Amino acid sequence: MVRAEDVTVIIPAFNVAEYLHDALRSVMDNGGARSRLIVVDDGSTDGTLGVALEFRVKHADMVVVTLPNAGQGAARNLGMRLARTSHLMFVDADDLIAPNGLTALFEAADPDDDITFSNRRRFSDDASVRLRDRAHYSRQSRVPVTDLPSVHIMAVHGKLFRRDFLTGKGIVFPEGMDWEDLPFSTETLLHADRVSSIKDVTYLWRVRAGDNRSTMQKLLTPRNLAGRMRQIEMTLAIEASPEWRARFGKSWRKREFGTRMAMHLRAMLTADEITTRRAFGILRPFVLAHWNVIERTVPAKRRHLYDALKAGDLTLFLANRRDPLASLAPSSASEPVVQPAQPIRTMTPSRAATRGILPNLYVRVALAVGAAASAGAAALTDLLDFSEWLELAFS
Repeated sequence: MVRAEDVTVIIPAFNVAEYLHDALRSVMDNGGARSRLIVVDDGSTDGTLGVALEFRVKHADMVVVTLPNAGQGAARNLGMRLARTSHLMFVDADDLIAPNGLTALFEAADPDDDITFSNRRRFSDDASVRLRDRAHYSRQSRVPVTDLPSVHIMAVHGKLFRRDFLTGKGIVFPEGMDWEDLPFSTETLLHADRVSSIKDVTYLWRVRAGDNRSTMQKLLTPRNLAGRMRQIEMTLAIEASPEWRARFGKSWRKREFGTRMAMHLRAMLTADEITTRRAFGILRPFVLAHWNVIERTVPAKRRHLYDALKAGDLTLFLANRRDPLASLAPSSASEPVVQPAQPIRTMTPSRAATRGILPNLYVRVALAVGAAASAGAAALTDLLDFSEWLELAFS
């Protein structure tokens, strides 16, 4: 058992004034009343900081700090540096803790576990939207991380981390990008020794309605797409390491293009044409650079959208609007259990160096293509031709 007072709950918050009070209240009411709360306001402009400060009036042990808008990764890292308790967990400011969720999680955790896993469930602001989730974890105590059947679920939600484990291994969130929790979680799996899990749903993950959408729902912005490309680069690099292969005996590359990138492709089929054209230009250089991985991990019959991206044929891509990517849709709302992929080739020194510079390059390309799309079709065509150079440089 881990005592509630030995846990710090870290809540990054950006423009979530309408949600933050409920998130804080759910932590306090469901097992976290004696835990330490750290809210990191990430340069909000909507009154989020005021909500946090008002809540602190009645909870003197709560810590509220501010950052200039640096992103969720930087906010979480600051919370980790400020924490002094033995255990940490992360809650997004628009989500909720399930009834008795923290009580169940803390009671089941062993103080020496590197991570304790629990289940999460999605809910929508729109009562007419019905979401289905399956339980990924059952009750298991003090087992190797490789024994968990659903260890591939990468979000940080509903997980309790031993702080000395994270600091001892130097595990932090990447900063300045979306999807920062996926490289973080991949690193934790690489280094975790003993872990536990419970079958309880402890975390409620909000699917927002209206304009104030979360990162998950802003799939086609240049920042989000750049974050996805950088995330894939980072997780592929981790999974290419000898340590990962010795532990798991396989790469999980199949999910990168078969599931994660596929979310963005599905969104492109339902977006307006200007947004789809911009995303097409942003993603094409990345697809060209990783075509060998796509060919190996995405079956040919499911690769038609990637084929259109590779060919630079936006008309062919848009022709799939009548068939909204059913072949790339996962079988359930959650990430599927990953099957073994082909062995990873050892990277040459030049290829390893290329991997090191690609993330920042993709960010620059994404922002440039976004600006060109706004400037007009001619500018965008010039940038799309730039992908031919990328194909030669990084193949």
